[in-house]
Amino acid sequence: MESFVREKNTVVLTTHYMEEASRLCQRVGIIDEGSLQALDTPSKLLEMLDAREIVEVTVEGEAPSALLSRTPGVVRTEKRGGTAMLFTNEPAAVIPRVLASLAEESIPVRLLVTRQATLEDVFLHLTGKKLLEAGDTNAAKNTETE
Repeated sequence: MESFVREKNTVVLTTHYMEEASRLCQRVGIIDEGSLQALDTPSKLLEMLDAREIVEVTVEGEAPSALLSRTPGVVRTEKRGGTAMLFTNEPAAVIPRVLASLAEESIPVRLLVTRQATLEDVFLHLTGKKLLEAGDTNAAKNTETE
């Protein structure tokens, strides 16, 4: 398929697999309930998040989103289930600040993960829904955004 695209041909690909769309497509459209939410290159879509990295923090009990969103270097926070998603461009600086803030409040950290932002994060940001699995007629689940 990649040689077909190099020859300036157009392919319309529908997929729930955002990694596949990012790898194969020069332009990606994000559609929710029949409405086009965004259309651009994968890199331009990722710029919509204003952050390249995500620090996922899961704590004992309820994640203190307000506290975490005030952390210097955090661009935006989202809550996905019991996990706080901290969008940042400087995870190495944000992580010690977050850990110190949580320790001051005596909030135990269960899990802390860092990763690069993906097109699935863009989908979540635009729609407030999470893709569960391809082909599932109920493939979107509501999430909370702060």
